[in-house]
Amino acid sequence: LKHKASKRGSQLEESLRFQKFYSDYREMMSWLNEKKALLSSDELAKDFSGAEALLQLHSERKGEIDAQDESLRATTQIGQNLLSSGHYASQDVKQCLQSLAEGKSSLLNLWKERKKAFEQC
Repeated sequence: LKHKASKRGSQLEESLRFQKFYSDYREMMSWLNEKKALLSSDELAKDFSGAEALLQLHSERKGEIDAQDESLRATTQIGQNLLSSGHYASQDVKQCLQSLAEGKSSLLNLWKERKKAFEQC
């Protein structure tokens, strides 16, 4: 009976570790999607001062992206730890990690594209 209770306790701990990771993952994906939506606006400046203002705002958004990078790395590290421990939800964790990497890459590419567009105004 003690063995079964111990085994069940271990399973619950593993489930909790995954749920915490998945919660962080959802939060990061939500943040990434929110920033992508902000960067995807079609707004372009009509004059020089407007272009400067948009470029400044765009630089501030890059600061937000950079500030969030540590949280993204921490979430990724937790996922990597789950994988290396042979977690039962390894396939789900792999998909989450891939989505995070793609989301970050997509956001940075979008930021670079928008910066070019603002600089050409």
